[in-house]
Amino acid sequence: MPRPYVAPVRLRLLLVVVGALALDAGPGHGLDPVGPTGGSPAPRGHLQSSGRAQQPLEPGADPLAVALGANGWSVRDLAMRIDLDPPDRWRRSIVNRCLSDPTRMEPEIAALASRILGAVERPGEALRLCSELADLSAPDSAPGPVALRGAVARFLGVEPSAMSAPQLLDLGRLEALPPAAGAWLARLLAAHAAAREATAAVVRRIPAPRIDLLDRVVHNPARESPEEVEQALSIASAVDLRALVGAATALATVIQHRPAGLDRLVGRVRTVRLEGRHGTFVLGGPGDDLHPERAVLVVDCGGNDRYEYPRLAPPVERFGQVRVLIDLGGDDLYRSASAPLAGGFGSVGIVWDDAGDDAYDGPPGSLGAGVLGVGLLVDLSGNDVYRVSRVGQGCGVLGVGLLLDGAGHDAYQARLAAQGYAGVGGVGLLVDRAGHDTYYATAGQKDFRGDLFDSFAQGCGLGWRNRACGGVAGLIDGSGNDAYSGEYWAQGVGYWYGLGFLVDLGGRDRYVAGRYAQGAGVHLAAGLLVDRDGHDNYVATAVCQGTGYDRGVGVLHDLEGNDVRVAHDLSQGCGFANGFGLLRDDHGCDVSIAWELDSQGYGTEARSAPSIGVHLDLGGIDRYVPEGRNNTVLIRGQGGILLDAPGR
Repeated sequence: MPRPYVAPVRLRLLLVVVGALALDAGPGHGLDPVGPTGGSPAPRGHLQSSGRAQQPLEPGADPLAVALGANGWSVRDLAMRIDLDPPDRWRRSIVNRCLSDPTRMEPEIAALASRILGAVERPGEALRLCSELADLSAPDSAPGPVALRGAVARFLGVEPSAMSAPQLLDLGRLEALPPAAGAWLARLLAAHAAAREATAAVVRRIPAPRIDLLDRVVHNPARESPEEVEQALSIASAVDLRALVGAATALATVIQHRPAGLDRLVGRVRTVRLEGRHGTFVLGGPGDDLHPERAVLVVDCGGNDRYEYPRLAPPVERFGQVRVLIDLGGDDLYRSASAPLAGGFGSVGIVWDDAGDDAYDGPPGSLGAGVLGVGLLVDLSGNDVYRVSRVGQGCGVLGVGLLLDGAGHDAYQARLAAQGYAGVGGVGLLVDRAGHDTYYATAGQKDFRGDLFDSFAQGCGLGWRNRACGGVAGLIDGSGNDAYSGEYWAQGVGYWYGLGFLVDLGGRDRYVAGRYAQGAGVHLAAGLLVDRDGHDNYVATAVCQGTGYDRGVGVLHDLEGNDVRVAHDLSQGCGFANGFGLLRDDHGCDVSIAWELDSQGYGTEARSAPSIGVHLDLGGIDRYVPEGRNNTVLIRGQGGILLDAPGR
C-alpha cells in the first residue's frame, strides 16, 4: 500500500496554526482540531498593498469582472497567447479554449461532469464523450442482429463449416438459450471479434523492439530521453486510434444493452467454453469460478469469482490483447501480474462488474488504462478496492482510459500516473458517482528536487515540453465525504498544453498535496479544482490552490461550506510569469493561510506583460494570514487583487 503523504516541516507548522484558528472559529467549521495552538508564521519579504472598503456587489454583477476592474483589468486581459508556439497535432481544442478564454473553463468542465456522471451506466456514451475530448470522430459501429453460428465462427477465427465437434457441441448449448440471451451473445461475440481485428491492424504496424520502447516510455513519465520521446511519437503517428475507440464503444454499447435478467436467462445453463486460436469464450453459471488467463471473453452470471493471471509476460506478448470480462454479481477478485486488466495496450480491454464488493489489483496499464488503445472499467455498485502501481485507474497515454464507479465506499490506491491522468495524445477519466471514497497517489517516483515524490494523479494532464502537447485528464466525484492524498502534480493540474481537473460535487472533503496541485496551470496549461459543497480542507505547498504559472491558467473554486486552506507560496489566487490564477470562494466562513506574501491575490509583471492573480471571497466571516481583511479589496503587487465582499 502506498505510504501516506508527509508534509514538509514548514507545512506542518502551518497546520498547527490552522488548528488554533479553526478552534477559535466555532462549531461547524471545516477543519477538525489538529493539535496544540501556536503562533502565526512571520511572512518573509515585503509587498506593497493598498486597500479600501468593499461594498456588497450589485445584483447580477460578475464578481471576477468587479475584482479585475479594481486594478484596471478586464476579463479580456486573461487570455493566454497560444499562438506563440507552433501548431501541434496533439494539442486538444478544449485546451485551446481554456487558455484563450479562461472564463470558459469551469462552465465547460461542469457540463462535461454532468454528462459523464449521467452516463456511468451507459459507458458507450461515456466513451463518445472521451472521443470528443480527444478530437476524434470515432465510428459508432455497434453490430446489429447477427446469426449466432456466424458470430461464434468469427470469434473462433474459422469458417462455420470448419468448427470442430467440441465447438459444435458448445454452439448447440448456446443455441438452446432463450432467444433474447442468444441474440445478445451473438452481438457480443461479433463485437469482440471486430475489436480483435482492429487491434490486429495496429499490431502489424509495430515491430517488437518498438513495443518494448513504448512500454518503457509510457510507464516512466517525466523520465524519458528526447530520443525515446521522438520514437514514441513516431509509433503513435502510425496508428489510427479512431478504429480502436470505435471498437471499444461498440463493445460497451452491446454490454449496456444486455437483456434484463440475463443472469436468470442463462444462469441455469451448464458452463460453456469455446476454445479458439485467439483465446477462449466462457459463459459461466452462478457458482464460484476461477477464470484462467486464456479466457479473453467471459460472461459470468454470479458467484464470488476469481480472475487471476500470475504469469509474467514481456511487453510484446501483452501488446494487442483484447480481453472483455463481464461479471453480473458476487464479491470478485481481479488480480494480474502482467496481463492488463481493463487495459488496452495497443488494443481494447474492458472489465464490467454489476455488483458486489470487489477487489482489483492490476499491473501497470490496468483498471481503465489506454496506452495506444482503450481501457474501460465499469463497476456499478459495492464497496470496492482498486490497486495499481502506476498508469491506471482512468489513465490515457496516446489512448483513452476510463474508470466508472456507480456507488459504494471505495478505496483507490496508486503510486504514479493514475486516478485521472493523461499524457500526450491521451484522455484519462476516473468517475465515481457516490460514496465516501479515498484516493491515494503517493510515493511514485522521486522528483528532481530531492527527497520528494511525483504523483501525476487525480486530474493531471501532462505534456512532453517543447515536443508534444499534453492530454485531458479528470477526476469527477459525485457525492460523499472524500479524502484525496497526492504529492507533486495532483488534484487538478496541467502541464505543457495539458488540462487537468478535479470536480467534487458534495460532501466534507480533505485535499492534501505537494507542489503543482489543487488548481494549477503550469507552462501553457490549465488546471481546475471545483468543490461544490461541504466543509473542506485544502493543504498544499506551492504553485497551488488557484495558480497560473508561465502563461498557465489555474483555478480553485469552492462554492459552499466553511473551509480551511493552507499553502506555502505562489498560491491561493496567484499569477506568475504571465499566468492567471484564481481562488474563488462563494459562501462560508473560511480560513486562508499562506506562508509567503506571493499568494492570496498576487501578480507581477514579467516579459513586459502582466501576471494576474485574484483571490475572491463572496461572503462569510473570514480569516487571512498574513494579510487580508473582511469586506475589503486589496491591490497586491502589480497584478494582484484580494477582494472580500460582504454576502449578498
